[in-house]
Amino acid sequence: GYPSFVAHQNIKIQVPELGGVSASIAYGGMWYVIVDSEKLKLDLVPENGKKIVRLGEMIKVACREQWPVEHPEFDYPGPDILVFTAKPKNPKNSARNA
Repeated sequence: GYPSFVAHQNIKIQVPELGGVSASIAYGGMWYVIVDSEKLKLDLVPENGKKIVRLGEMIKVACREQWPVEHPEFDYPGPDILVFTAKPKNPKNSARNA
């Protein structure tokens, strides 16, 4: 396989309804946009499922337009996945994501 790496760290993406969103873009088998949900005041709970999906798609599309990436070794443009991260609610866990 190919190694994982960070393409862009702490970038700003302009997103309708949200304004500037901080994110990072990394490759780990797929291109990921990584966003701290707490900075958006978005709680990663099942009740917010529709909102998580809607905002995630908006951020991913804006990121793809403003910060396109291409794998250096083969034809694979991105990003194509968005992950929201958050601190764990249970101290036995290291993080939460959606």
